[in-house]
Amino acid sequence: MVATAALVRPSGSTRHDLVSIDSASDLIVVTTGAEGGSVPATPAGHIALADVTLTTSQTTLATGDIADVRKTY
Repeated sequence: MVATAALVRPSGSTRHDLVSIDSASDLIVVTTGAEGGSVPATPAGHIALADVTLTTSQTTLATGDIADVRKTY
């Protein structure tokens, strides 16, 4: 099951959004970061998957905009 979430470009400066999976519900979740800030903290009970960098003029996502943040064990 996948939750619908939009990655909306920021209005003022670059923003990092965190894509994670809720380990209790198996839903994919996007946590919106603060403009000009760093990657938001991983919510409790979630597993971080990716850091997505968004800019004010962006209309598409490129491979370089998505960083793999999964932990390796």
